Amino acid sequence: MELIGINFSFVFWGFLAALSEFIGAIFLIMGFFTRLTTVLLAGTMIVASIATLHANGDYTAFSHPAKMVIVFVALAITGAGKFSLDQIIHQKL
Repeated sequence: MELIGINFSFVFWGFLAALSEFIGAIFLIMGFFTRLTTVLLAGTMIVASIATLHANGDYTAFSHPAKMVIVFVALAITGAGKFSLDQIIHQKL
């Protein structure tokens, strides 16, 4: 977190990253709050890609979190799809 200018509450930010990855994966599978979830996961992967690039300077290790950022941004743009919980809830409203 120091790499992006956040110099406080490292445990809190680590907990938020772990929570967004765990709960975010479950929500993404179910198609629930898809756009919000993908934005949070993309933010986590941006920090992971910065940390990976700074730690060893290896572009092959950097490429996986960078690819995941692209995937999450694409999912945020397209949405969950017609078989998701978001769509089912939206149709009932």
